[in-house]
Amino acid sequence: MYAQTRMDYPPPAPLQTEQIEPSLWYTLFGFPFIAIGIFVAVYTFVAGIRQITANVTQVVVPGGVILELQPGQTYTVFQEKGVVIKGRTYSDWPALGNMLCTVSRVSTNQLVELRKPGTHTTYSWGKRQGVSIADFAVPLSGQYDFTCEKKDQGVVPEGVVALGDEVGHNMGKMFVQSFIALFVGGGLGLAMVLIVVAQRDRSKRRIRAAGLRPV
Repeated sequence: MYAQTRMDYPPPAPLQTEQIEPSLWYTLFGFPFIAIGIFVAVYTFVAGIRQITANVTQVVVPGGVILELQPGQTYTVFQEKGVVIKGRTYSDWPALGNMLCTVSRVSTNQLVELRKPGTHTTYSWGKRQGVSIADFAVPLSGQYDFTCEKKDQGVVPEGVVALGDEVGHNMGKMFVQSFIALFVGGGLGLAMVLIVVAQRDRSKRRIRAAGLRPV
């Protein structure tokens, strides 16, 4: 007599197959939404920075400027470098440590307090860069004299400062708009990809439950 040895083999794979649906190609429909979201976010950011830098008033210091200012707004003073004014390039930050900057009402010579900026604000457009150094608000509407004077009779290299109203608020608004564009576009695109992946997984389970092989 011969002893019989039982050997277990895995069952053969089912011969019949069924196509998994939907096709992976459908995930490509999500990528245009992602691309549009990125494009709108970048465009909003670049356009916002360009508009903000275009709306500030530049002043070569030592020197000053007379401005028409309104109450109820926060004005921010920036130091700038990489600026071209009247064909001259100012490559370095202004030497503000050797200058005294003041804001005063023209009609009364009343000084306006310069305080530390509420938020640290920076911007960059090409080689031009700006960093916030002070905030101020005026009590009444009218003309105000912004001046940065040398503290002594020594030589102080010229530089550039800029003044703008509600710059920090506008930048915050710009960042929010950029984030929303990126979130909406990227979210829609990712949702479409995940929906296709989930439907394909559900299709695989249904096909296997039917005794077929998903392909």
